[in-house]
Amino acid sequence: MKIKIPTDWSQISVEQWMHATRVQSDRFEVVAAVTGLTVEELRQASELAMTNAHAAVMNLLNKKPSRLYREFKLDGETLTFIPDWADFTAGEYADAEYFASNIDTMAHEFLSVMYRKADKSNPWKTRLVPYGGPIGADRFKKVPADVLGGCFLFFYLIDEHYRNGTLQYLAAAALAKSRLSTGGITPSISLRARMQHAWRRWKNGLWKGH
Repeated sequence: MKIKIPTDWSQISVEQWMHATRVQSDRFEVVAAVTGLTVEELRQASELAMTNAHAAVMNLLNKKPSRLYREFKLDGETLTFIPDWADFTAGEYADAEYFASNIDTMAHEFLSVMYRKADKSNPWKTRLVPYGGPIGADRFKKVPADVLGGCFLFFYLIDEHYRNGTLQYLAAAALAKSRLSTGGITPSISLRARMQHAWRRWKNGLWKGH
């Protein structure tokens, strides 16, 4: 049996990423999560093929995020990443923190806060359409996982909220990959302060997204 493994996060969905992250301790389940094959089908593969497939999947999950998507299209709508941090409400901060701390089950809900339809009727200022809660967040499950990876790169300063080895690796990888300096930000500083700090540096051109 030939087991074809995706080589980039753009080739798997957020839903597949969440599933793979949750079951990564089981080599059959984690390979099944990103290939579409069943566990029973994988059990019929040779040991060499399965060993190689499992190694390839773990390399995929541990791959460094490399870009932030400023915009992407979903269901015919253009969704925009936080054009102005001042538009973020206290409730949105609270939801973002909660979803980030449960990212392996709530990544789609996290993205529904981070990316929303933008109101560009004012040529001088782009505003996010108000966030109505996680209702409708399920559609973000089909988004390519590299969009989520871009958020990891942006929010590397909240690494203590990443609860497992893969996410801790991603936080460290994002820090190593980016040109951002922590600028004195320490783990004791609030999530909100760290998020604002990262956003300001991005907006001021100290780190470029796409």
